[in-house]
Amino acid sequence: MRRTLSRLTAHILPLTAVRFGSRLSYRTNGRLREAIPHATFKKLFRDFGTYENLADSICATRDNQHKVPNRWQTHIPRLRRIRQFVTQYIAQAEHLLQYHGFSDGLKEYAVTQDVDLWDKEQHPGSLLYPHEHEYLETLHTFLIDQSYFDLAFRTQRLLTCTFEQTADLWTIVFTILGRLEPPTFDFQLSADFKPRTEEASLEQEESL
Repeated sequence: MRRTLSRLTAHILPLTAVRFGSRLSYRTNGRLREAIPHATFKKLFRDFGTYENLADSICATRDNQHKVPNRWQTHIPRLRRIRQFVTQYIAQAEHLLQYHGFSDGLKEYAVTQDVDLWDKEQHPGSLLYPHEHEYLETLHTFLIDQSYFDLAFRTQRLLTCTFEQTADLWTIVFTILGRLEPPTFDFQLSADFKPRTEEASLEQEESL
């Protein structure tokens, strides 16, 4: 987990320092072709038809209806790696929860420890999906409870990162990276989740 979190942090922190000036790069289609090979585009983005249509769909629209190229699209390769590391970190966190006796991972921890899932910050709309943001916030609580203070500090650091042009950033994450690196909802927390009985857990372990 520490290695994955270190790599994730190393990719995210430089993006917090990105500042966009008034000048824009109009190599929009070229940037997308570099980030999405043609074979991948045909497979995952066929509904857009062309790179031009995809570039147009992620543009920002000003009040005068003039469209401005998405300023984060030059960072798609780094953003893709971040999305991969987020998924990997959550999967590893689930293994840690299971090591501590929570067979159903953080979902079980949140319910059995009466974590208030409603008392969370609003989704900032940037690099994380709402359910991932909620997961990492709850994971932070677990890490504190179990005295993993270093992991807890660095997990909280991820949650407090801020970026410029967050609407453009979220558009990239949702529209493009959502297809290239789709998020998993297997670990989505729910206040209605019912932990398995001990017998059911043993039966599942025996069947593996």
